[in-house]
Amino acid sequence: MEFLYRDIVKILQMNHAISISLRQVKRYLKEMNLARRKDYSNIRSVFNFVHTQVTSYGPAHGYRWMYQKCKRHGFKIKRDHISLMLNTIDPDGVYLRARRRLKRREYFSRGPNFCWHLDSYDKLKRYGLCINACIDGFSRKIIWLKVGRSSSNPKVIARYFLDAIEEHRGHPYSMRGDMGTENGLVAVMQTLFAGDEVTIPFIYGKSTMNTRIESWWGILRKKCCQVWISAMKGLQERGQFSGDKLDINLIQFCCMQLLQNELDDTAQVWNTHYIRRSREYVFHGRPVNMYLYPDLFNAEEHIRQVDDDVLHFCRSECAEEDEYPCEEEIFELGCIYMEENLLKPPENVDESIALYLIHFKIYYILNTRGKFSISIYYGGHKYYTLDYCVLLKMEYYSSHYASVVYLGTNHYGFERLSKRSSNDTLVPRNTSSMYAYSVQLFGAKHTDLRSEVNGSIIV
Repeated sequence: MEFLYRDIVKILQMNHAISISLRQVKRYLKEMNLARRKDYSNIRSVFNFVHTQVTSYGPAHGYRWMYQKCKRHGFKIKRDHISLMLNTIDPDGVYLRARRRLKRREYFSRGPNFCWHLDSYDKLKRYGLCINACIDGFSRKIIWLKVGRSSSNPKVIARYFLDAIEEHRGHPYSMRGDMGTENGLVAVMQTLFAGDEVTIPFIYGKSTMNTRIESWWGILRKKCCQVWISAMKGLQERGQFSGDKLDINLIQFCCMQLLQNELDDTAQVWNTHYIRRSREYVFHGRPVNMYLYPDLFNAEEHIRQVDDDVLHFCRSECAEEDEYPCEEEIFELGCIYMEENLLKPPENVDESIALYLIHFKIYYILNTRGKFSISIYYGGHKYYTLDYCVLLKMEYYSSHYASVVYLGTNHYGFERLSKRSSNDTLVPRNTSSMYAYSVQLFGAKHTDLRSEVNGSIIV
């Protein structure tokens, strides 16, 4: 959090009853060797960081936003230097941003927590990444910004709402949302909390009227989600994402946690960046400062307390937090495969897509190349035979035996599948230590099938 010198003087007076002048504050800071314009970070390190951000997000970040991200990651540098770096690294992006002209609507709010605006962002919903957010109308502080497996379930949105109430120690005077069914339970709870003191505790309306959150979606797309949208559309255009249940689970397994981390980082940067003065009658400053210290902006706090018993009752009506980002079976199999192949969790969008493609090729070959029979042997005798259609079935059986042997042929030219040896006798092993195998393709007539996964697939 960062304050202007005059804000420090006012906060000391209001919260600690300490009356000192602006000059005294500056002198004390100097004596403690605290300064904003000293001990700058290494230029080369900052340049490499900015170059990485531009490479990841393209021309989305202007020099003000990039300056805040640098501060967020521990770099200390002048904003003018960031501007020069962006002109060097991304001159086309600087030119495109300079040409943009926006005509903004007028908006007015009485103070923090007077009205919360909530909505869902559906650009990534078809891929199983469902984003929901809420923003304070006065300060523009992000109240919550979550990605989950669903944004249509009212019990999930209600859980986000109650988590925010516990974090901020109260509920807002009013809320605004669209007519979607996902907001129904939140509206009921907000009405219950407000009682008879508020005439309209929850305001329904068109999305075009919910200006605070709707306008912020454009910022979220530029600063965070555009690279994800482009990556997902690329998968769909190349035929590597069909939209079925399995593909969605794989996307959730590979991408959801990383996306949530990026959303958290975006919300933190937004809440601490400085909103400039505009032509309309809108307060300007840092969202977190405007939210926590409304007196500095001649506004009033409107948070309202909630009875613990009522809050506990409402909590019983909400959905439990998801333990896994996708279905449990897919999550366990994915973790097993990553552990056996020494793969680390993805740290950027490209690594997430690469991890998805590894799983996609495996599932695609096993699930769409036709049905075939699996014979499992134990003690030299055939123990079980099944027609393989879903990978999870095979994983279940492979968890009980040391190897799986494929007998027979089909129209794709498979003649034999085995693990490490041609011994048809299977030895049972510990069922609690399930793991994925590497199974070699022997005698495959179609070389293109073998080249898809470098001669091996996961069973």
